[in-house]
Amino acid sequence: MILCTLGTHPAPFDRLVDWVLAARGDEDAIIQHGSTPPRSGVDGVLWRQALPYDELTALMRAADVMVCHAGVGTLMNAISLGVKPVTIPRLRAHGEHVDDHQLEIAGELDRTGRIFSCLDQDHFESALAAARNVDGSREPVGGELRLIAIEAAGGDPELAR
Repeated sequence: MILCTLGTHPAPFDRLVDWVLAARGDEDAIIQHGSTPPRSGVDGVLWRQALPYDELTALMRAADVMVCHAGVGTLMNAISLGVKPVTIPRLRAHGEHVDDHQLEIAGELDRTGRIFSCLDQDHFESALAAARNVDGSREPVGGELRLIAIEAAGGDPELAR
């Protein structure tokens, strides 16, 4: 099962939904779609506008692979659970966010090996395959990981010390 979460930002994120639907084959998926309209007539996909935290956490643990936007809360939660998600940042150029801070967050967390950041559809399926082969280990959301997220999001890491 693929878990896909788009977060709660008010702009739609159709690009990520398109990639997941094209790559999933006949695999079941749960898509937390937020502001992105769900697609009708797609077999094997459960559409949920929002998921309570406990349910989302349980699905992160149970999914064969997780695909998500590059929201810092989603990523910190996944990493702390030992999940290495395939992450597609929302981009300003596509009208998916007001700026490209998610690109910076994803780049930094990918560089440290904590996520698979994917910027184009041509590499999406290989990122999914790589994520399926990860044996996750939990990482506390503190220390270096917290500083990386704060700095990538444009904050001052000195304030977090």
